[in-house]
Amino acid sequence: MGHMKKARGNNCGKYYLPHQAVIREGSLTTKLRVVFDASAKTTNGSDIEKMYRQIKVAESDQDYQRILWREAKEGPKGEYKLQTVTYGTASAPFLATRTLQEIAKSCEPYNYLLSNIIKNDFYMDDLMTGADSINECKVIQFEISKQLQKYGFHLRKWMSNNSEIIATIPTNSENEVIKIAEDETVKTLGIQWDPAKDMFGFNMNLSTEKLVTKRQALSDLARIFNPMGWLSPMTVLAKLFIQKLWLMKLNWDELLDENLAKEWQEFMQHMRQKKRTRQLYMLKLDQL
Repeated sequence: MGHMKKARGNNCGKYYLPHQAVIREGSLTTKLRVVFDASAKTTNGSDIEKMYRQIKVAESDQDYQRILWREAKEGPKGEYKLQTVTYGTASAPFLATRTLQEIAKSCEPYNYLLSNIIKNDFYMDDLMTGADSINECKVIQFEISKQLQKYGFHLRKWMSNNSEIIATIPTNSENEVIKIAEDETVKTLGIQWDPAKDMFGFNMNLSTEKLVTKRQALSDLARIFNPMGWLSPMTVLAKLFIQKLWLMKLNWDELLDENLAKEWQEFMQHMRQKKRTRQLYMLKLDQL
């Protein structure tokens, strides 16, 4: 696919990227992903993957993206240089997002709605958007696919809370429609979405530790991943509790007194809703 090419000459790269395979059994599409460690120090100190791979890197910079590769365990090593933006480099998220902004800008004169969706409704390689009618959604799906395809960005996964929209998307090598089973959800930004029921949820692995310290309480709070702020009415109570512990100047591993420990345990119990530790909280769309 043109992601890398054989490098001319060995031992003349400016940087070599360590890389390894990561297997994600829970992934709907890419089960195996190659991850590069571009933060590894040299001797002188000096979903998205496909999205990044569509963005070319200047040829003069490609020698900073060399890797060692061999087809078989005992085979000869060869040097290759990666020609596109690489996952694991600090600049990759910016370059990908900046490229999307340029694509949005290019279609703004003739389709402002499409431009606005590309500009504002992407979180890295995930598009989360909608419309007020089924027909509008169908048009958006078609037009945005067509626009991004011009630049080599292929939207390969489609999910909707309406089966009619999914049914109109052709399933071929160009489009991949993900069929979500009744007990499956899609997760982005810590939020789980069940398209079949059109419900949002949060899956939190909360602690059941009975001995409470300031360190334990802060650790429990950190387990609640809430970047969108949907759980703020609950997490603000926990943050106020942590603030109280801080003002009391308690040591990190000092056991809380009975009243404080009880207050924290009641909060955690409320978060679990008296069910199993790993609990899925669901909110209907009309409750938001």
